[in-house]
Amino acid sequence: GQSIARFHLENRDENSKDKFLTSTHGDMHPSNVFFKMYDGSVTFIDYETLSFSKKEDVNIDLDKLYNHETRTLRCWKSQINEAFPTSHGKSREQCFKDYLLFQNALMEGYNSVLDGANANFTLVRDGNMIKLVQKR
Repeated sequence: GQSIARFHLENRDENSKDKFLTSTHGDMHPSNVFFKMYDGSVTFIDYETLSFSKKEDVNIDLDKLYNHETRTLRCWKSQINEAFPTSHGKSREQCFKDYLLFQNALMEGYNSVLDGANANFTLVRDGNMIKLVQKR
C-alpha cells in the first residue's frame, strides 16, 4: 500500500486540492501489481491504460485494486462455488476473510503514506468497498 500511495503522491496534480488527481495505471487490479515482500517495492505491469500526462481521479486505480476482487467474488458466487469449492483446503468464506486481511494491510500502508504527507485524504471502507475521501 505504501509504494502505491507514493506513486500516486509523486504524480499528483498539486493544483487540485479538493480532488486527488494523479497519474493512474487505469487497470490496477491485484494481478497487475507485483509486491516484493522483502523490500516493499512494487512493480506495475500491463501499461496500456497508464496515464502520466492526463491526471485522473485516483479512485480509478483504487477501485480496481481494492474492490475488483470483492465484486468478482460476490457477482460470481455460485460459479465460484462450483468451480472452486475450496482453495488449498480453505472454504470460500475463509478465502474471502483472507482477502479482507490483505485489503486491510494495503489500506493501512496507503493511509500511513497519505498521513505522513499531510495529503488531507484517507482510504475508508464503505460496506465491502474501499474509496478515497477528503478528510474533514
